[in-house]
Amino acid sequence: MLLAAMIAVGMTSPSEATLSIVPRPMQAVTTGGTLRIERGAVIERDSASRFAAEQLAGLFSHRLGWRPRIEASGVRDADITLKVDASESSLGAEGYRLEISRDEVAISAPTAAGVYYGVQSLAQLLPGNRSRIAELPCALIVDKPRFQWRGMHLDVSRHFFTVEEIKRYLDFLAELKFNVFHWHLIDDGGWRMEVKKYPRLTELGAWRLQREGEVWNYSNIEFHEKDSGLPLHGGYYSQDEIRDVVRYAADRNITVVPEIEMPGHCLPGVVAYPEVGCSIEKQPDRPYRVLAYCPGKERTFEFLEDVLDETMALFPSKVIHIGGDEVDKFYWSKCPDCANRMRTEGLKTYEELQSYFIRRIEGYLNSKGRHLMGWDEILEGGLAPNAMVMSWRGIQGGIEAAKSGHTVVMSPTSHCYFDYGYEGTSTRHVYGYEPIPDELNSEEAQLVLGAQANVWTEWMPNFDRVEYMIYPRILAMAEVLWTPKHRRDWDDFERRLAGWYPIFIERKIDFYSAPPTAEANLIVFEGSATVKLATVPIPGVEVRYATDGSLPTAESALYKDGVKVTQTCDIVAAMFQGGKRIEPVVRVRCLKGVPVVAQVVGIRFKMKLGAYDKLPDFSTGITEEGNAEEITIAPWAHHEAFALQFMGFIRVQKEGRYRFTVGSDDGSRLRIAGADVVLADRPQAYTESSGDAYLLPGTYPFELSYFERGGAERLELRYNDPDGATASFESLIVK
Repeated sequence: MLLAAMIAVGMTSPSEATLSIVPRPMQAVTTGGTLRIERGAVIERDSASRFAAEQLAGLFSHRLGWRPRIEASGVRDADITLKVDASESSLGAEGYRLEISRDEVAISAPTAAGVYYGVQSLAQLLPGNRSRIAELPCALIVDKPRFQWRGMHLDVSRHFFTVEEIKRYLDFLAELKFNVFHWHLIDDGGWRMEVKKYPRLTELGAWRLQREGEVWNYSNIEFHEKDSGLPLHGGYYSQDEIRDVVRYAADRNITVVPEIEMPGHCLPGVVAYPEVGCSIEKQPDRPYRVLAYCPGKERTFEFLEDVLDETMALFPSKVIHIGGDEVDKFYWSKCPDCANRMRTEGLKTYEELQSYFIRRIEGYLNSKGRHLMGWDEILEGGLAPNAMVMSWRGIQGGIEAAKSGHTVVMSPTSHCYFDYGYEGTSTRHVYGYEPIPDELNSEEAQLVLGAQANVWTEWMPNFDRVEYMIYPRILAMAEVLWTPKHRRDWDDFERRLAGWYPIFIERKIDFYSAPPTAEANLIVFEGSATVKLATVPIPGVEVRYATDGSLPTAESALYKDGVKVTQTCDIVAAMFQGGKRIEPVVRVRCLKGVPVVAQVVGIRFKMKLGAYDKLPDFSTGITEEGNAEEITIAPWAHHEAFALQFMGFIRVQKEGRYRFTVGSDDGSRLRIAGADVVLADRPQAYTESSGDAYLLPGTYPFELSYFERGGAERLELRYNDPDGATASFESLIVK
């Protein structure tokens, strides 16, 4: 009864607290006592559990320094038993039962996949210090996943990663019970899959010019052959390498879903084989995304069907992702072949022309026993009859598709884009995601297969950066997708997450560690104030600080329980490990009293033309300056790259903590009274970042700085007052 009560309210029972497993199991309870497993132990397995047994033996070897003996079914006195048991059918295709008694460990499941997941849970209970003996708490775990699609995506087009790195990524997924690897193989950044019928796709389309000092540039992509002698970035996977990756994933119960982008995001395909694009003169001033396959030519469909034939021969996945997103229809609107297609098919809009394209491709895939999946733009112009929708532009596309009877995978930018910075998409924010929209009834909700996190690599030039951007958020997403909703609890997850930091360090995984966080980046006070810092409990890490604005050193004051200030000062705090400072640092500006400044009514601006990777110095080289009616980038959006700074004063009427939020594509900074309240000084897709300021009633100077590196541009700004009400930042400006 105790177990049932704990599960009903999602609590962690005292007996469960020792079972630190991510994702949290459906049911888990300790039963008293321990089991010791020592050198000479035996794993008994049936034929279906062969791979799981080998994996478990390897874990013992790595963690404890010795390898158990593996025996087929029928051995006496086994220490660990792995078996597929049809009587466990209530656990579904991926569930398992893990029982640790005083005599043995027994893992049973209705399928080999379930046995494998049981092994992953057992692995998290093993000691990691090569202690030679595994002492496990006696426990009963009964577990199965909430969602059938638990996905992680990786873009290998913008930046290429080796087969060894792809396998390392799959290992990350497997231990956290993800079962879908969405392999984004084709995009404007490069063609990464060998197609034997069309060799120039990889001879030319896999290699792009690498300009000095440039990580990524949407608007300036050039392809050259590998032996051109030019500095190039690129690579591709041979068909044998792809088969190897698919086998490696399948052993770990992971389905590899390939994405072959069409009809847009296909620049290398059109460059390598121009005849599948629209046969009109290309305009050099059009941005990179305008090139698309020509739906007016039968040759285009012959080409794509050939590519899909080779794709399906490599990937047994029933789902083939074809992209379908962000199609610029500029050249379609100028193309006589497209016009003829629209006339003969009775199509009235270019959205209907895109729908025609998707329907034809879907028909071909269906004829081969496969299902088409696309990003939510495939809804435009009418959805193909059997298409599956991946909803990324928020949740509305997923809602619309489910209400129309189509299966859906949710992947909104709000929670699932791991290329977004941790400032706007924190681990806690990811953990709070709920894949089933409230707008769906119970029948419609059944059409939501699950969700996935996406890793777009424009700004991830190496695999270390990929690791940094997914860890620790990947653990939060794993629990969102596996654990029953009522069993999810942030405080309990945070406790279990703390145990993973030593694992990251031991495995040499690059990971994001949140810097010490203050209650506010700007604190205006009277008399005195105590500045509190929240820290992440990472073994061997301490926090030190300085109060004169300088970077702290290993000899600076050790933070314990707050810093009391009585005068204006700038606190800078950082984590230290082994005497080495860990970036980034946290800065808190403490002002005694409201600053006395000469007020200027209205908004001033400065603008600089140029392509910047971070905010420039606005004291020199100004292209234009003057007065502005409002904070907007619209007057300068026609420039490919530029930087702006707005200046003025804000007036607040109430004392308390104000939260300011800046959303930008690319970088931005909001500075109030000289303090960086919000800082996102980097190239990025649209990301919202927030920061707090504790203010007394009064008037404060502000600077809002922004830069646009190329591609899309956007700037949004709002605030929440001390009561939590949201309003436009403009309402605070003294005009």
